[in-house]
Amino acid sequence: MKKFTPMIIGSAVIGADWLLKFAALSKASPTEVFLFNGIGFTLVKNQGIAFGIVFNQFITVVSIFSMLVVIFFCAVRAHQKQHARRANALLLIFMGGASNAADRLLHGFIVDYIHIFFWPVFNLADALIVCSVIYLIFRELKEQKRF
Repeated sequence: MKKFTPMIIGSAVIGADWLLKFAALSKASPTEVFLFNGIGFTLVKNQGIAFGIVFNQFITVVSIFSMLVVIFFCAVRAHQKQHARRANALLLIFMGGASNAADRLLHGFIVDYIHIFFWPVFNLADALIVCSVIYLIFRELKEQKRF
């Protein structure tokens, strides 16, 4: 069961992400709904990549899919070398990226919906990617005894 925990967590986060994306797209208007003080739910149709940075659509799609392929093979390689934690983090990054890539293929944009204070609007797949990257950075620093 322990082997499948990252896959279960990733699947649950991506499932929730898709439910929230559906809810955001179902809303009639992109007005913000505040859930708590400073935290809101709003629809943003992100034509770009991270934090709304916009590039040519073709370049964006090719770049995203190229990165997904590289991340997938890095995860497989890490797993083969018995680096399970690194492989799991890469798998979660891949799952988040695949969720956003599916958005781009289905809608032509990425559906973002979480708005926290001054931060750009994002989605749960973005959060999964960022948390996994932060984990990898801290893990690497710890292995190099710099943290």
